[in-house]
Order: sequence, then structure tokens, then C-alpha cells
Amino acid sequence: MTDLLARLQGALGDRYRVEREFGGGGMSRVFVADERGLGRQVVVKVLPPELGAAVSVDRFRQEIRLAASLQHPHVVPVLTAGEGGGLLYYTMPLIEGETLRARLARGGPLPIPDAVRILGDVLDALAYAHRHQIVHRDIKPENVLLTGEHALVTDFGVAKALTQATGGASLTSAGIALGTPAYMAPEQVAADPQIDHRSDIYAAGVLGYEMLAGRPPFAGESPQRVLAAHVTSRPDSLARLRPEVPPALAAAVMRCLEKDPADRWQSADELRRALEGMRTTGQAGSTWRGQPARWLGGRTAAMIIAAVAVVLIGGWAALRLRSAGPGSPTLVAVLPFSVRGGPDFAYLGDGMVNLLSTSLDGAGDLRAVDPHAVLSAAQRRGGGTGAGGGALDPVGAATVAARLGAGLYVLGDVVEAGGRVRIGASVYDRERGGAALASGTVEGGGGELFSLVDGLATQLLAEVPRGPSARVTRVASVTTSSLAAYKAYLDGEAAFRAGRADSAVTAFQRAIALDTAFALAYYRLSVAAEWATRAPLASEAAEQAVRHSGRLADHDRLLLRALLATRRGASLEAEGLYRGILGTYPDDIEAWIQLGEVQFHYGPLLGRAIAESRPAWERVLYFDPGVVTPMVHLARVAAMEGRRQDVDSLVGAIHALSPASDRDLEMRALRAYATGDVAAQQRVLADLGRAGDAALTLPLWDVAVFVGDLAGADALARLLTERTRSTEAQALGYLDLAYLALARGRLAEARVELAHAAEVDSVRALEYGTLLELAPIVAAPRATLEAAQRALERLHVSAIPATTQLTVFFSAHDGFHGLLRAYLLGLISARLGDAATAGRYAATLAQETGPPTAAALPRDLGLEIRAEVARREGARARALALLRQTTGETWYEYHFNSPMFSQSRARYVRAELEAAEGDARRAIALFSGFEGFSAYDLIYAGPAHLRRGALYERLGDRPAAAVHYARFVQLFQDCDPEFRSLVDSARAGLARVGTTN
Repeated sequence: MTDLLARLQGALGDRYRVEREFGGGGMSRVFVADERGLGRQVVVKVLPPELGAAVSVDRFRQEIRLAASLQHPHVVPVLTAGEGGGLLYYTMPLIEGETLRARLARGGPLPIPDAVRILGDVLDALAYAHRHQIVHRDIKPENVLLTGEHALVTDFGVAKALTQATGGASLTSAGIALGTPAYMAPEQVAADPQIDHRSDIYAAGVLGYEMLAGRPPFAGESPQRVLAAHVTSRPDSLARLRPEVPPALAAAVMRCLEKDPADRWQSADELRRALEGMRTTGQAGSTWRGQPARWLGGRTAAMIIAAVAVVLIGGWAALRLRSAGPGSPTLVAVLPFSVRGGPDFAYLGDGMVNLLSTSLDGAGDLRAVDPHAVLSAAQRRGGGTGAGGGALDPVGAATVAARLGAGLYVLGDVVEAGGRVRIGASVYDRERGGAALASGTVEGGGGELFSLVDGLATQLLAEVPRGPSARVTRVASVTTSSLAAYKAYLDGEAAFRAGRADSAVTAFQRAIALDTAFALAYYRLSVAAEWATRAPLASEAAEQAVRHSGRLADHDRLLLRALLATRRGASLEAEGLYRGILGTYPDDIEAWIQLGEVQFHYGPLLGRAIAESRPAWERVLYFDPGVVTPMVHLARVAAMEGRRQDVDSLVGAIHALSPASDRDLEMRALRAYATGDVAAQQRVLADLGRAGDAALTLPLWDVAVFVGDLAGADALARLLTERTRSTEAQALGYLDLAYLALARGRLAEARVELAHAAEVDSVRALEYGTLLELAPIVAAPRATLEAAQRALERLHVSAIPATTQLTVFFSAHDGFHGLLRAYLLGLISARLGDAATAGRYAATLAQETGPPTAAALPRDLGLEIRAEVARREGARARALALLRQTTGETWYEYHFNSPMFSQSRARYVRAELEAAEGDARRAIALFSGFEGFSAYDLIYAGPAHLRRGALYERLGDRPAAAVHYARFVQLFQDCDPEFRSLVDSARAGLARVGTTN
């Protein structure tokens, strides 16, 4: 007798005789026992011993007694529950037959009539339990027993009993998940405290899907991936997996699997009756339609964060993001106002959220919820002008405030008549059942709006105790005194949220034209211009925001300070500043977005994966599911991780939310190449062929960097070289083709493309081409370097015209040609053995000062020249010491648009030196920084894989070594003869360490 069996027998006493262990039952152990008094066999389920200390036994028994009250032909009843010897257990009748899991394992997909019959029985049981306010929470094939022609559901009420008895958190700390990953509804994954019976309908849909398709809708290599898929991915169509499934039945099952509970069947009985009708009439076809699938909607985007949090923490228990608890008593949510009056004032429905939030924020210890988060949450409840609604009803208002964690919320109205405006508002306290704490009313002319809002805020604060230090931040001093400028500002915010950066830029510029000291508009213009890849405009707008920062609130000044650190390339400083802001303002959407930008774009330079930005993007979507920015970045992360289905879902969501997004073509290209859809690739190529020059740049970058499809990127680059395009576009296309060729070990092809580039733009071809020849992986002939040296010496920097294209993909070198000339001449001199001349160029660069976005660049380039001199002289330690002094602090907009700014050559040389000095781990981290960043850096990606393979082999990590050796062989499989020895070396390494999948 095992130790556990003996303990159980002791706990049960003489009433039962434990006979044998029956097999696993999820989190429980299952035994068969003889109930001596009644002469019947029962099943005893024993929960893990580690739960004993965490569970309130009385509460557990109370909840189990409620479940035991269920008496239904398709429900296996709970007989008893108890505790003894530190064990929790409950008993059930022993049912003859098998589990649905055993049936599926034995025969795969079920006959359609059997699947419909079993699903109908399960739904009948669920409908009965739901009428008695019991939600199962763990529907799965293991909990469905088949006996004769009937299906019975077991373990009703157990999940809830454990939740209520432990408070949920204890289970998580014990490492136990309530629910099974393959069958958990998105709201279960997110640990939504408002879970109801519709989570069971979702699980029943998974059950039906598996019976019909032979597999659940989502399966993966880890439970975490499966959980994330429930929230972020569409299941494959049943009609495609099993065409003979009647369309009506397939639609019924797929409707169960909607992400938003509101889009599912609303009761098990409703679906059961529909299935019964199909069985009796045989009409399972076109007369019966389900709702079309929606990827994002309602609560779904909030769940995305929780799903990925599961992946990040490595457990099955989902992270609780927000609860409907009492909320912070110092956090106030200003909700949309109702508006009555002329159309010119309709914007104040949402506008008052921004205006009054700004005025209340910082009054004493009071803090206002981010207006963007409020508007998003309100619109999902049917409030706000953006959704065609107005003020929320009291229940809806309290619900929105609860979701946002606010203890206080404001409702109000605006009434306009004859040019005069009356604004009334009240502050409500959720802790007091929605009782009004304060009310206020102001009235005045339409042109006095800002002073009216200040007056209203003063009235409200006078009645809400905030302490002697209370103050009101005057809205006119932190925004603008121009109503027209404020309206334009709101237009810009709406456009940016929808992913229309160019439109946002136009709107913010209009706001600034109406009020040239509108600091907040300058700040937002800078952000929108960056998103539109218009680096000079972004820099200029940031400078203007600084100039007028006296009109910014303290909170916004902090955001501006962090943004300026980002623009300097001081990524660690910027990340720290944003985290500090979020410590005080955890719902600040702008801070979350900018934190994501910092982690995504600078991470590779620090040896960090771009996936580290994922929690920030998902946090944005929690507060506002309608923002396109995080979805674009999440789609790129998914593409780089090879998660094709997630790329498809995210791109579909972007298009559904904003068909007119500036990023539509880019995202279509990302999806087409990430999913390997050849037909879609051809359509994208055709559409991009008709698009403007700038429209091609981001798709090319995405496909090369995040998809890693260099042949696909090559096809996109060739579109830029068409003779109908500008000479700037043609030059960029040829330069991209050159670097893409070398990234695959094709140096001869790269040189041909550089020659083509020189025919249309001799300056850029000289700069990019010279750096390519100076790459440590290229053995450039001395004559080639001397020719480049002469050409650079003849170059008249002052005569080089600026580019006409606005995007930084074309204009990255504007204003930097002098620095780059000195840098390239210094490196050539070092390579040719002229240390004195190289030193002079390095000294010149050390005296230069770059613009704020690249202030450290001249010094870094000079250090690289000095390091190259030392390396040529054999002073390896000195060379490494010099390269360790470089900071790389240049704005990422320049980084990924030029190999000069990303300093990829210096980073590769430093990695080689670290390895040579014996620091394998540091070298591996540096060698990891050439993917997920810049297409120009990819010339080092292959060699970096080869070097990592060797380093991992040296460290004894054979699987990791095999991965990198194999990746190098894949990248260089069609390389030039001069690189074949490297391929042979990688193949030999693979033979030593073993192959990998």
C-alpha cells in the first residue's frame, strides 16, 4: 500500500475500504473504494497535500455541499467531502464506461451524430447547473463520462470550491491552475473576476471542436502558448478541417469560441435547443447562421496582457491585472459628458474628459485616470461621442470606474443655448454605493470654456476633502487658450490612436498654427512625426515643446524629459524615467507606449530580445484596445518568433480597427511573408509597385528584420529600383540589395548592386559601399580601399544637396556627411597602416559635437578609429578598452536607417575581441545584437551565428551550438566561394555537436 493510499484510508476510516488507485484526474489523485454500509463502489478524489494548509476546510465543504445538491441525469453527483490527515477529498459514484478523453484517444474524430449527442448531453447538464448558479470552470474530455448512449459531466463545483476556499491566490502560489489550458476561456486566462457561465460555453465549444476535428482548436509546445492562443488567435475553421461537418453545426461551435463572452451563445440551453432542432429536423445547413468571428472586441484586448503574462511567468495561473475591488480613493475617472446644443459643441462629450482630467490631476493627492484609457473603456460600455453615445448610466459609470481601479468618478453634462454654455458635474464614490460627494455648475459664454472648466474643478474640489495642500492646475496654463487649437489637438489624438500618423501630424501642426505656444501639441507632434519616420520634424517639435514646457503640467514635463532621453539614445535612462512615471501613474497609456518603444528599438543593442517589450504593448491594449501602435509592434514580435497564426490575427485586428491606417500595406506585407502566403505576397508586391517611394521602406524593413525572409526583402527592394521612381528611391533600393546580398554571403553580387547605386547617387553609394568594404568579414583589396579614399578626399560636403524625401529612410545622412567622411577616411587609413593619419581623423571627430539626437556619435566614431589602429598594431586589450568606451547613444530612428549610426561594425569587432579575451558570455550577448534591429546589421547576423555556435560549443552547450551552426549554414547556403570554408566549418561543428530541429 502506497503512503498516500494509507493516509487516505486513515482519513476515510472504516466507512470506506480503499481498493486501488484509478488513475490521474487533473490536479487530483483518483482512487476506487468500497462504501461498506451501502455495498457500492465509489470514486474518491484526493487533492494535492500542499493545498491542506491553504484551504479553508469549512468553506470547501460548504461549496461542495452546494454542488452536491445538483440532481440531474447528465450530472455525476458529489456524495461527500471531507478532510483528514492533511488530505482534502470528495467522493462520487463509480460510473461504468469510459471518459470522453479515452474515446478520443482511441478513435480520433467522432462520427458527427455522436458528437452532437454528447455535446447536447453536456449542454443539458450545464444548463441545469447554470440555473442553480453553479459554473463548472473545468469542462474537458476527462470530466465527461460516457456510459451507454449517454454522457455525464463530473466535478461540478470543485473549481469554485477551491477558489472560494483559498481566495485563488493560494492556489497560484502552490503552483496549481484552476482550469485546463486547452479548454480555458480567454476571461479565465486573464483571471477576470467577473467570470460567469459563458466560460463554460466556451469550453463546451472547445469540446465540440475537438470531437469534430480530432484535436482542440489550440495546441502548442507549452501550456503558456496555448493559453496565449485562446486570447490572441483565431482557431482554424472547422469547415476546412472537416468539410463534411454541416455548416450550421460548424457555425454553432465556432460561435462558442468567440473571444468576447457577449458574442457567444448566451446560455447553454439556447445552444442545446438549437442542436436538438438540428438533430430532429436534419436541417443543419444555411438556415442557421452564427455570428462572424471577431478577433478584438469588448474585453478581449484586456485579456491579451494576461495571456502573455502567463507566458512570461511560466505558469498556468493567469496574472490578475485589475480587480473590481474598492479602487484607489485618490484616483478619479472623468467620464464622458452628455451634450445638448449645437453641433459645434458636440466634441465636448469626450473633450470634457481631457479638460477636466487635466484640471483635477495633481490637486492635493488626487490623480486623474489617463483620459485615453477612460474613453476607451467608456466606449466599450456605449458611452462617449466616439461610439455614438453620450454619458453613461450610473451602473455603466461605476463599472468603467471599477475596471480602471478608480474609487471616484465624475459624470456631467454640457448644455448650450444661444451661445451660452452651462456645465454641471458631480463626483461619485464607489465605496459609498455611488453616492455623490460633490457637485458643481458653471455658466458662461462659449469662448470662456477653459475658465469655466477651472471654475467647475474648483467647486468640485471644495467639497471633496483633499487636505491643505490642494491645488488646481489651471487648464489654460497647461494646454491652450484657443478652442480651435484644442479641437485640432483632439483630431490629432484620434488620428494617432487609429494608426494614421500622417493625419495626426497634420492635425497637430494645425493646432500649433492656431496657438504657437501650445506645448502639449508640440510634444504630440514630435511623437506622431517619429511614428511617421519624419525624424527632422520630430526633433524640431521636441525642441519647441521644451521651449514652451512652462505651459506643461508636471506630469507632462516628466513625459517630455523621458522622451528627450529616448531621442538622445540614452535608453537605460529613458527606461528608468518611464518606469518612474508608471510607478505614480500606472494607467498612463503614453508612458506604456514609450516604454515599449524604448525596449523594442534599443533592446537588441543591449543583447535583449524585442519580445521584452511585449508586456508594455499588452498593457496599452488593456487600457485601450483600439490603439494600433502596440498591435503593430506585437505583430513584428510574433513574426520574429515564428508565430504565424498570431501575426495573422494581429494584422487582421489592425485592419478591422483602422482600415485607413498608414501601416496597412506594411502589415499586409508582414503577414504575407510571415505566413508564407505566396498569393498574398504577389498581391502586396503589385500594390506596393503602385505605391509611393516611402510606402516601400517599412515593409522592406519588416520582412528583412522581423520575418527574416531575405529573398522576400530582395523582391521588395527591387521595386525601389524601377526607373519610374525617384533617384533617391533607386539608390536606396540598390544599397539595400547590396547589404541583403552580403547578408547571404554574396559579396560579388553586393558589389554589382553598389555599382548600380553609384550611377544614380554617387555620394550615398560611396558612403555605404565604403563601409561595406571595411566590414571585418570582407577582405577588401588594397586598391579598392585606396580608390574609396581618393573619392572621399575629393568629396565636397557643402555641395551635397539634402534629400527631397521626408522620411528618415532616405534622409538619415543629411547633415552628417562631414562626420561620415572623416570616419570612413580614418578607418581606411587604419586599414592601410597609416596610423598617424587615422589618429588625426579620430582627433577631429573627438572635437565635433553632434545634434541632440546623435550627440555621442562623433566621439564614438573616433574611438572606433583608434581601436582599429590598436587592433592593427596587435594591441588587442587596448582596442577592446577603447570600444568599451563607446556609448552607442544615438536615436534609434537613425540607428536602423544607417550602418554608420548603428555602429554595427564596431559592435562586431568588440564581440570578436571579447571572445578573444576569454569572455564568452559577454561575446555571445554582443553577437546576439544583429537581428531584430536594422536591415543593414544583417550582414553580421550570419557570421555572428557561426561565432555563437563556436562559443556555445566551447561552453559545452551542444544544443545551442547546433542551433547557431545550422542557422549560419541556412543563411550562407548559396554564398560566394570565398565563404565556403566558413560553411564547411559550420557543418563540421554540426557534426561534432549533433543536429537540431
